[in-house]
Amino acid sequence: TGEWMLPGRRAGAMPFQPFYDDALLFPDFLLGNLDILVGVTHREMALFVPQTRLIPAAPRLTMWKQLEQMGIPRRTAARLWSLIPPGPGYRQATDVLSAVLFEAPWVLTCEEVSRGNRVVGYRNMLGEAHIGEICYVFGTWDWNVVTRWLAGLPPLLTAKLRKKAKAQQGTWQSLLADFARLGTQALPATEPDEALRVSPSGLRVGPACSEFCRAFAEALRVEQARPYGVYVRPVVHRQLPARL
Repeated sequence: TGEWMLPGRRAGAMPFQPFYDDALLFPDFLLGNLDILVGVTHREMALFVPQTRLIPAAPRLTMWKQLEQMGIPRRTAARLWSLIPPGPGYRQATDVLSAVLFEAPWVLTCEEVSRGNRVVGYRNMLGEAHIGEICYVFGTWDWNVVTRWLAGLPPLLTAKLRKKAKAQQGTWQSLLADFARLGTQALPATEPDEALRVSPSGLRVGPACSEFCRAFAEALRVEQARPYGVYVRPVVHRQLPARL
């Protein structure tokens, strides 16, 4: 079943695909004539990388070694290194890992799926970390301290921040309501290298990802490599005993 994701061992397909009733849905998407909305948060790995200056700057040799293990030529690795955005170590680590594990596979998946479907990508701009948009989609951003943190908000909200969060919730719920009614034709038009930026001020069309992410996605495509050597093998599913 797992090999359905990678016809011809294609590079760059996202590692987590819709799955239902022991079958991957990805093959049906390729020529499904569907309206698809798919995206990322602005800094996905901020949920997993401590946002503190104690994180050192990205080590060049370690990154090159990882890229070489993926089959990326050294000259390409050098160019990718030059495109890493400047900043403190934690921000570099967050941006690089977000591009490698989420954004580049997302970009390539959108390209592949758009061959037989109508695809619009998005970037969630408030609640930048992984799953940050979910709190606004379901309106749970103010349930407790944890949901406020996931939504990119401080533990205690001022009236101004509460208004901002309500605006983000409104943007998301309006976006999804329009998409559910009319599909992608209800959304602002985007070019292949663009995405909808979802923020409290509304929807804005902007670049899908950073220059580093775009170059990394191109390296995956050209070299037929996969992020950190990850690819899908056939999996035999067995019924697990139920436990209380």
